[in-house]
Amino acid sequence: MNFSFVIFYVCVFSIPGVWCGDWSVSLPERTEALSGSCVTINCRFDIKNNFDKDLTDKSPSNPTVKMFMGQMEVQEVLEGNAVNLRCSAITLCSSSPPTLTWRSTDRLPLNENNRQQQQNQTEIISDLNFTASHLQHGVTFICNITYQLQNRNATAQSNITLRVLYAPQISNSSSFTLGDVIVCSCEAHGNPSPKVEWHLSGHPVRNSTNTFINEEQLSSTYMRSIITLHPSLTDNLQCVGTNSHGTTSQQFRMSPQETECKLHASFSLSGYICSYTVFGYIFA
Repeated sequence: MNFSFVIFYVCVFSIPGVWCGDWSVSLPERTEALSGSCVTINCRFDIKNNFDKDLTDKSPSNPTVKMFMGQMEVQEVLEGNAVNLRCSAITLCSSSPPTLTWRSTDRLPLNENNRQQQQNQTEIISDLNFTASHLQHGVTFICNITYQLQNRNATAQSNITLRVLYAPQISNSSSFTLGDVIVCSCEAHGNPSPKVEWHLSGHPVRNSTNTFINEEQLSSTYMRSIITLHPSLTDNLQCVGTNSHGTTSQQFRMSPQETECKLHASFSLSGYICSYTVFGYIFA
């Protein structure tokens, strides 16, 4: 009775507009297998030549990729936390088991010691374990599965793009130049994108007749702020980046002197000695 239902289903639904009178399907009358094992049932069918165009060579289903923290599936992760990317796919009844492989769009090195794979009669699983870093934000991890069939290999893939939350960082490109006025530039990045402020002697600076501040959103995680002000106001100038995960700051200190110096080393700044210190803190 079960076999009759299978034959009828194939006849009616596999090729639209085709009825059982136009083609035939044959299945074995009896199949024995051990409970829980993988079984291949041979199926043979005959159709008219004009229906060949309706036959397709179906590719295997794509694997499923999910991100976990502990036992909980998550969509985003805070920097510094342990992450588990899990790729799972169904197994087929082939002589050789399928293989799962990982790669990333930014070609990040994937440590073999961080990968674990397991398989049962119906499913194969590959886990990729690592500690989340802001360098992985926006990176896409791709899981490929390869099935070794009788006459060929069949492949499929799925991917997941990491969203890593992290406290602000002030980039190394932050700089300043001197002239009749001082123009200081500060770039900060974080996720969510940080708010950038300027402080003079510990107090926030706003646009005024003596100071002009211009902000530019460089990307979804980068913010640039440029301040123009008179040299007499720069005794203790500080750039501060803040988001919901922390705060960081960079301090500019200047004093008039006829010499040359560089940020980190030495460069000419029109008779000013300049130095900065970077410090910050992170909170959950």
